[in-house]
Amino acid sequence: MFELICWDTCVFLAKFKRESDKPLDVIDAYLERVRDAETNMIVSVICAAEILDYSGSKSRHSSKFQSFVKDENVILVNVDMRVARLAAEFREKGAAAREQGVIKKGFKAADAIIAATASLYKAEVLHTFDPVLCGLSETEFVNGLRIEPPSFDDEDFPLFVNNEN
Repeated sequence: MFELICWDTCVFLAKFKRESDKPLDVIDAYLERVRDAETNMIVSVICAAEILDYSGSKSRHSSKFQSFVKDENVILVNVDMRVARLAAEFREKGAAAREQGVIKKGFKAADAIIAATASLYKAEVLHTFDPVLCGLSETEFVNGLRIEPPSFDDEDFPLFVNNEN
């Protein structure tokens, strides 16, 4: 069971936009686990800025998000010099990964900051739908950080898994 997770902005936006091609039931289940103090979540202020930019500071999504990050099981992390230095290092490593053909596109600054935050604060997983980030999962380019879309698995959500024998 993940005790400490981090989400990329796209996971929050999938929830707000009700993107039918995303696992909204899984997203809801993780949000419930955070509310029920079964999981803690790291949220970078970069996510907050991107969500407020997307939804407008006075929208319903904005106020839901702002309420959510006040939860005692949510750790809202500012960008400090440790995060900035590691994000810069991840972008350099991302450029090397691109040259080696590991990823096709570069590592955006916001994504590097979110990944650096997850790494520094020891998240067990960074959830995202971004194929560039997912392509770097558990590599030296992100210091071994596990990066994947949110999903059900036997250990975290035993009631939701199809147990075919």
